[in-house]
Amino acid sequence: MEIPMTRAEVLKLEHGDEVKWNDPDDDACSRFIVIRTIEVRENDIVVIHGKDGSYLECFCEELS
Repeated sequence: MEIPMTRAEVLKLEHGDEVKWNDPDDDACSRFIVIRTIEVRENDIVVIHGKDGSYLECFCEELS
């Protein structure tokens, strides 16, 4: 089982770091993302643009 990240841990992430998104739907679409840009918004919502052009919007606790 993956250990979820806290908001404080997510705030330390930066360009080039790799994170795993843990899909809350039984891991159906979980994946690793290398961060190009990251923004933490209200209510612990995280917006990540990946170096491969991918886009992810999730909650902090869905990352590990």
